[in-house]
Amino acid sequence: MTLRFWLPGEPVAQARARTGKGFAFYPAKSASYRKWAVLQLRNQLAGRPALSVAVKLGLTFHRTRPKSNRATWPTVRPDLDNYVKMVCDALMDAGAIFDDGAVCVLHAEKLWTLAEPGVEVIVEPLP
Repeated sequence: MTLRFWLPGEPVAQARARTGKGFAFYPAKSASYRKWAVLQLRNQLAGRPALSVAVKLGLTFHRTRPKSNRATWPTVRPDLDNYVKMVCDALMDAGAIFDDGAVCVLHAEKLWTLAEPGVEVIVEPLP
């Protein structure tokens, strides 16, 4: 059973946890995007159970091209691995996969788009 999701809007990368006075927290932008992504994924899951097997994860991050940048590829921050971490954690929190350690095959791309920005997510169980 292959799961396909679309998270509309400009992708947000997972920020590093900050520390202050004996506790750790995530910056507001990162934390709020993760909560929003979890809600979007739960709505699109429509009650299907979490995949409890090894999975192949395909992620395409569609970013809005800034007017000042005419490069073919978005070689700007944030890094691709931080985007991937955000989506993996959201998939786990939403109940699409039981653990992000179940991702055994990963294909991720960060692209410029002239259309709607967003994240295309494909979760496929491995045989």
